[in-house]
Amino acid sequence: MSEKEATPVSLGVMLGSSEFFVVKQRQTGKEKRYSVYPLCLDDVDKVSSRLAIKAQIYNLANEDNRKLLEEILPRYVFDSDGNPMDIEKAKQDQWSLTDLRRCVEKLFDLSG
Repeated sequence: MSEKEATPVSLGVMLGSSEFFVVKQRQTGKEKRYSVYPLCLDDVDKVSSRLAIKAQIYNLANEDNRKLLEEILPRYVFDSDGNPMDIEKAKQDQWSLTDLRRCVEKLFDLSG
């Protein structure tokens, strides 16, 4: 066994179902819950070769990456009412860059 202790795989990853993350809105302090689903095989190469996981400011500033986010978010990320997310809706829901990073990290984590 390696020196690094293995982290357990979540049930969502094992079942290919969604997992949740929470965003706390700055102005109201309310928390809003979002669900993220794993990538379909059709999108893996496109997303993994282009999107930065940690540097969301780059993803938003780079026109091609921003378009890819606009394409991917509504397909894999939904608000608590089941509505698809996009960058404009994330702005309306007061997401920060950190929230977007957590969302993209969750998408990659779930996808394996």
